[in-house]
Amino acid sequence: TPGKRPLISRWVVGSAAVGWMTAAACGVWYEIGDRQRSHVADALADRALASHGASLRASIAELEQLGVAGVEPLIGLAASQRPDVASAARQSVGRMLASWEVVATERGEVTMFAAQASVLAAALDAHGDQFGAEEQRWANQLAGRLVTHSDQFPTAES
Repeated sequence: TPGKRPLISRWVVGSAAVGWMTAAACGVWYEIGDRQRSHVADALADRALASHGASLRASIAELEQLGVAGVEPLIGLAASQRPDVASAARQSVGRMLASWEVVATERGEVTMFAAQASVLAAALDAHGDQFGAEEQRWANQLAGRLVTHSDQFPTAES
């Protein structure tokens, strides 16, 4: 019939539309997931500040398990005036960086390491003025490790 597309053309257009809608939905879903992880990380950081002992260590461990989403709150906790909180957070960030280094050097996941390192560097920069002398030395050591790795990896990836 005149003016109607052939059946195959309608299938192609329909499939393309479904594909675009699926891709858009996945993008929105990922953004919602990022925001949710950020809210969880902030809540865990608040809980860590309000707790002591095993509860503090559990909150820090949960932040560490969040990966990149937990980095900024952990760096904020590392700048805390409470020595137990700051120490636990610094240890956690050190473990995270060490695990990222292993994955980057042994498995070749340099691009992923670059993204993780960027988040860590930004968090260090954002909280740098909150650090005392001990925390500043710690932050400088972390920054030194990041620079060392950026020198080891190809320019495009570092």
